[in-house]
Amino acid sequence: MAVDGYHAAGYNEFYGEPMSAFAERDILDLSVSERIQLARDIWDSIARVPESLKLTEEEKAEIERRLEAYHRDPEAGSPWSVVRDRIRNRSMSRELIIRLLFSSWLRRRG
Repeated sequence: MAVDGYHAAGYNEFYGEPMSAFAERDILDLSVSERIQLARDIWDSIARVPESLKLTEEEKAEIERRLEAYHRDPEAGSPWSVVRDRIRNRSMSRELIIRLLFSSWLRRRG
């Protein structure tokens, strides 16, 4: 189940109705691996249009704070390879991370 331009526009070809109605009714009928793939497809569709993500004032302030901290001490952070290895070695499974991200997205959607 790929999220392409047609699906991303919010229309479900299988049911001929808005995607939200499809999601509410059928998403839990998908297997766990299908739901994980759907979450990946959704994230990929978002990544293709980063300009559509509008940052809140809080998020902008946090980015500025981190950028200022970096400029004060560029050596204070960890290299990406170390951060990546830390993330990979955590006990939390990839599926759980995706589940948490997806549930956060659903809460924001409201």
